[in-house]
Amino acid sequence: MKISYLWLSEYIDVSSWSVERIAEMLTEIGLEVEGVEKKENIKGGLRGVVVGEVVSCKSHPNADRLQLTQVDIGAEQPLSIVCGAPNVAKGQKVAVATVGTHLYFSDGKELEIKSGKIRGEVSEGMICAEDELGISEDHDGIMVLSPETEVGRPLSDYVKVWEDYIIDIDLTPNRADAVCHLGVAEDLAAYINTNEETAVSLRTPAAPTIPGAKDKQPMEIAVERTDLCPRYAGVVIADIKVGPSAPDIAEKLTSIGLRPVNNIVDITQYVLHEMGQPLHAFDYAVIEGQKIIVDTLPSGTVFTSLEGEEIKLTGEEVMICDGQRKPMCMGGIFGGVDSGVSQGTQSVFIESAYFDAQAIRKASMHHDLRTDAAKVYEKGADPNRVIAALNRAADLILRKVGGRVVSRVFDTQPEGLPHPEVFLSYKKLHRYLGVTLSKVQVKEICQQLQMAVLEDRDEGILLQIPTNKPDVLREVDVIEEVVRIYGLDNIPVPDQARMPLQATSFPTAYDYRDKVSYSLNGAGLSEAMSLSLVNADMYEGEEWAEGVVEVNNTSNQHLDAMRREMYSSMLQNLSRNSNRQERDLGLFEFGRIYYQDPADQWKEEERLSIGIMGRRMVDSRFASSEEQVSFFDVKAHAMRVFDCLGLAGFQVSEIEDHPILSYGLRWHRGPQVLAELGKVRNKFGGYRIDAEVFCADIHWGRCLDAVRSKEFIFESLNKYPAVERDLALVLERGVSFEEVERAIYKAEKKLVREVHLFDHYENEEQLGKGKKSYAIRVKLQSDNQTLKDKNVEKIMSKIMKSLEKSSGAQLR
Repeated sequence: MKISYLWLSEYIDVSSWSVERIAEMLTEIGLEVEGVEKKENIKGGLRGVVVGEVVSCKSHPNADRLQLTQVDIGAEQPLSIVCGAPNVAKGQKVAVATVGTHLYFSDGKELEIKSGKIRGEVSEGMICAEDELGISEDHDGIMVLSPETEVGRPLSDYVKVWEDYIIDIDLTPNRADAVCHLGVAEDLAAYINTNEETAVSLRTPAAPTIPGAKDKQPMEIAVERTDLCPRYAGVVIADIKVGPSAPDIAEKLTSIGLRPVNNIVDITQYVLHEMGQPLHAFDYAVIEGQKIIVDTLPSGTVFTSLEGEEIKLTGEEVMICDGQRKPMCMGGIFGGVDSGVSQGTQSVFIESAYFDAQAIRKASMHHDLRTDAAKVYEKGADPNRVIAALNRAADLILRKVGGRVVSRVFDTQPEGLPHPEVFLSYKKLHRYLGVTLSKVQVKEICQQLQMAVLEDRDEGILLQIPTNKPDVLREVDVIEEVVRIYGLDNIPVPDQARMPLQATSFPTAYDYRDKVSYSLNGAGLSEAMSLSLVNADMYEGEEWAEGVVEVNNTSNQHLDAMRREMYSSMLQNLSRNSNRQERDLGLFEFGRIYYQDPADQWKEEERLSIGIMGRRMVDSRFASSEEQVSFFDVKAHAMRVFDCLGLAGFQVSEIEDHPILSYGLRWHRGPQVLAELGKVRNKFGGYRIDAEVFCADIHWGRCLDAVRSKEFIFESLNKYPAVERDLALVLERGVSFEEVERAIYKAEKKLVREVHLFDHYENEEQLGKGKKSYAIRVKLQSDNQTLKDKNVEKIMSKIMKSLEKSSGAQLR
């Protein structure tokens, strides 16, 4: 939100403080200032430009289009200036830029005036046109001044020049009271009068009561949705002449970045940014039946906006319609194409209303119409400022535009909305702040914030809260207001800080996550971060995806569901990078999935997703750059995660009929799945990637639960050497490595440390039909002795017998 320093000065006298100090004050009271920008209506402020008189003018001897002039600027000698303007003449009063002056042209160019020679003749300045001074875009000739102007005087004495500072405030959603200059002035005055030695008084803008006119013009108001529009007011003003705005209003709007439109529309904008109450002006002549109907319209109704865009309504917008129920305006947001004020408008109906904040925000976000009025209403406008703002606008129109009031003031709730009442306890205030404020000081701060004291008791005060503070409804809210004005910097910081010590399990979930992240980063993977929102269409017709959590996403209708799995996010990231010529990728992402289980319970699970594609490594003399990643690479990454967590002893099953993976493995403990990994089907989710993609979906939450339930025993390093033996086994093709591994561990639990599969071979001619060969390495180690050959042979014999019995394995 942009606040003009000069505009703010109309309501409080801030001349005792620099603009930098004012910005600090605003930040201290919760109106955080993001920046301060100096702004001038004429860049450079016409510094160095003076009034001169052309005392002589003759043709340049070396150039037909140039003139040699002598210009009196009130100095001892006239200046010799070469001028190329066709309209320069003796006796003119002109604008002269002296040597050293910086000019800022209206087209953005800059020029420093220097003394020099032009075609052999001395030139000691420049006679300027309006565009060369930045006053306008006129370049038909030099700027000729009135004969009454005084030679030698600064041009700024005759051309209005102003300098302003625009304060950019990052307004939080709860500060409905500070959406305008008057609201900021109220807050600033409260802070100054509480903390500064110089007191200031608040100058409220004049808003005289609209002169009455009893129904000279027929008009009827019908609010059929009072829940969406609790208060609606307006008045008809006739005999107006639409044209440019008064300079003071146009300048203020321009200073905060608004483009003046016409005198009527600009006054409504002026009141909005002055008082925080949006207004809208309708051309009275186009209101069919001279009737305003405030209601919702059926879904699908087409509304044509002021910019000519056709908008299909959802049926929940507050619409301002005429007597034929034709939409003229989307209430509180945007005007319609035919009902606005134009050059031919002679009578206007000025609307001032209070709309429901949620309804305005929902419609504004859905249709992406982020207007100034919508931003005010969605924070919560003041329902009891409706008539004051209407009076202010009518007064400005009558004084600056002309016209006359030709109707009564329509108001659907003339009694206004009730003010909340909150009791503030001095004891509770002290407990929250840690400092004791005097009762007088507390009451003064509340009154500075426009909170009326209804009852003054020994233990506290009963306050009437102004309705421009919709977020102040509880005692703690009032305490926040008091400390905001008192100043957080005024609350002493104790010399000692005390905090309770709490025991937590170690390592925490964050420690495990960091450990795994560092490990995957070290393996060459990059971390991805994705939205949890996806397009619900990708799950349509998929039986496995029942229980999808759909959301009403008004900012992006295509992302209308919470993701049911992590694969879609991973594929989206891989696809986006692949389309940008990044083909060798390895990503991992910590995230959550969401679904509704068969018992209608909402579920949320933590997952870790890994995805790889492309070449295994870049060009190297040690390896071929054409070697692509495979299932075993993603398996290695998943094993790296499980090793970091210390998880082992899980079961392994081949994946069959998986909706996303064409083949792969499932790691589990009984029915509880810990991870699934494999090759992704080509067409899942609509993402088409010209490479094989391998993913691992690790149930991170379940893995952490398994880790926490595991008892870790810390032992010293084994001082006895390990022994490795290799086995070449011939097995039935249907026997899995998991079965072999389980049999080996079962045969000798105490001494077997590791079992690895390092080769897999199939050849029916050599091994027989339905046979395969596994090359397995077994690592043996004792905790209390060095294993001798006879011990090792005995153990290996025992292992072979176990394998023969369990799976029919034979030594090759």
